[in-house]
Amino acid sequence: LVLFDSDYSAFSFKKKSEVGIYMHSSSLNGILYSTSSPLESIEKLTLHTGRMKPLPKWITRGGVLGLQGGTERVMEIYKLVKSYNASVSGIWLQDWVGKRHLKEYSRLWWTWEVDQNYYPEWQQMRETLEADGVRILTYINPFLVDASEKPGFKRNLFQEAKDKNLLLRNSITGDVISAGEISFGAGLVDFSQPKAKEWYKKVIQQNMFNETGTSGFMADFGEGVDLENILLENGFSGFQYHNLYPTQWSQICSEAAQEYFQDKDEIVFFTRSGYMDTPKYTRLLWAGDQLQSWDTKVGLGSAIKALISSGISGYQMGHSEIGGYLSLIHISEPTRQAEISYAVFCLKKKKLIIPFAFAN
Repeated sequence: LVLFDSDYSAFSFKKKSEVGIYMHSSSLNGILYSTSSPLESIEKLTLHTGRMKPLPKWITRGGVLGLQGGTERVMEIYKLVKSYNASVSGIWLQDWVGKRHLKEYSRLWWTWEVDQNYYPEWQQMRETLEADGVRILTYINPFLVDASEKPGFKRNLFQEAKDKNLLLRNSITGDVISAGEISFGAGLVDFSQPKAKEWYKKVIQQNMFNETGTSGFMADFGEGVDLENILLENGFSGFQYHNLYPTQWSQICSEAAQEYFQDKDEIVFFTRSGYMDTPKYTRLLWAGDQLQSWDTKVGLGSAIKALISSGISGYQMGHSEIGGYLSLIHISEPTRQAEISYAVFCLKKKKLIIPFAFAN
């Protein structure tokens, strides 16, 4: 069963003989297939969802290392990995924008500019890596923070978007809706406005493709649209627009790359949120932040479940971070060694999978 509506829906499988569907709408539109095999079901499903494009060859030649810490630290770890003759196709630098250190934790600066204090001589680092056949990947999301508190910023994208009325606003107060972070707020770009979509595409093209030379990036978030009290130009309610937003987010990233590079588009961006049409736009599905454990609920075991589930939902290609991301407990030495062995195996089997190794 494929539902065409974007409204909030929930399925119940409590009864063996029937499936219950709840839709936050006065109508339900969709199509029901009868097929002879799971493969045929997926083939028919992807006629509606779209099918993901084959990945460019450069990213299949080795692992992608997720590193942080600035130019010196990144190059130090890269040289160490290289000394073991590991195959590396890219280095993902999510902290290319620098970090803001808050009371409870640190967060990336969502200003979408290279932090020259954190990454001095960015171009030289990039050229050194490219000489080894290694490409740089970066990070972006649809939130913007006020850059006025950040030393050395060039453009305050948050203020620009606010002045142009390109951020989502509360329908009652008219105020910009905050991301609700613990220690700082952020505005979410309103993709229900065509002019906001075009503006953000230009941000990606100028600040990332032109200035950083990135070959890919994480297109994070996309699931943060409120369900109620939200003002949208297209007249939708939050319940109708919530599921459409992540698809528009991946569409913007895809079009930004295609329009900038034309027939030489080899950008690989990966998303963690999506809806029915997302596969036709995104290049990879990322399974999110797992705990650094083998747990099947929220650990590395859950990544396997996520990739199987997404695969039968029309996402042909996906990945997770080899060593997990979050740690709530001390990681024992045997577990750490097992994760390292898994990482080494993935790096050696470069023709089979695309590993993302994350190191702090």
